[in-house]
Amino acid sequence: MTNKYLQKYSLHNLASKIYALLQLAHQPATPLLTANATEPKTIMSLWLGTGDAPLPMDPVERREYLLKGEVFLSWLVTRLNNQVLSVNHSTAAVHIVDQGVFLLAPRIFRLYLHLHQLDECLHRKLSRNFSRLQIHKRKGDINLHQYHLKRAPHKVLNGWLIPFKEIYAPDIPAINPYLARTSSGDSE
Repeated sequence: MTNKYLQKYSLHNLASKIYALLQLAHQPATPLLTANATEPKTIMSLWLGTGDAPLPMDPVERREYLLKGEVFLSWLVTRLNNQVLSVNHSTAAVHIVDQGVFLLAPRIFRLYLHLHQLDECLHRKLSRNFSRLQIHKRKGDINLHQYHLKRAPHKVLNGWLIPFKEIYAPDIPAINPYLARTSSGDSE
């Protein structure tokens, strides 16, 4: 088997799983107890991170609601604390670094929009709304931080840096040993 075959198979397998999860949205909710939950959650609410709050049905209201920074943050915290969102994986949109939680931009915003069936070109509006929360670490007037792969310093990753306390309490996952802050990203 070639590497391309395995890669194509893995993508197809992932797409099949995502499709199956999206199909759950059209079926009656199956209660599920999570490790930290006192009330049952549904598989779909864990996947989308919407909790038990119903989304507005009007498409315009739904879109505006989902583009709020607070809603995105709630989705992110829920998915990370329930370990539904991949962390520190080569294809992950979230990495744990010494300075905090590193969100790859615009990948994390596009993932959120895609999962909520919104146009991915709205990532700029969503990131602007998220920045208005002012919970991220900044470098002067710049929101994005740069990290690189230790084995490939030319491969630069841009993203938002969020303090641990905003996402995780009290347990913080392991730090990604393969990422290092770029020298231009050292000042805050």
